[in-house]
Amino acid sequence: MNSYRVATSLIIIVLFMAGCSRSQVEARAASASIPHDGNYVPAGTVIKVRTANLISSRAVAPGERIEVELAEPLEVEGRTRIPAGAAAVLSVVDSKPGVPLGSGSRLLLKVTQLRRSLVDRVEVNTAGLQREGPEIAPGSVLTFKLATPAQLETKRAK
Repeated sequence: MNSYRVATSLIIIVLFMAGCSRSQVEARAASASIPHDGNYVPAGTVIKVRTANLISSRAVAPGERIEVELAEPLEVEGRTRIPAGAAAVLSVVDSKPGVPLGSGSRLLLKVTQLRRSLVDRVEVNTAGLQREGPEIAPGSVLTFKLATPAQLETKRAK
């Protein structure tokens, strides 16, 4: 266990010296300490989701969860681990309705969960996606990147 801490510390020092930002350093350090078998999705992996319904800054509040679907399969090392069309969950981080006609409106969203079935889910943590404007149209494809590696071992939905 101590060797992992030493290795992670060395990676952080080297990356800081190379001029990386703090978030880049944290993501690289986290991925360095995770085994590279097919059960993990590395930080930085792109996740594309498609909205089914209108998402309006006037109708959602921080903490609210919105069901969407994967627009493309999630692949790890060339293998599809979660197919396109699987359910995903967006969490509303921030919502500002703005003034009349939507000026100053914005939404900040993150993907927090992917579901392979009704009882099989994978917790994920993506970087936030900020959208200016009052709403996101149905059928829109939104692109997120994993902020931290995700473990594909499943957790049973409650």
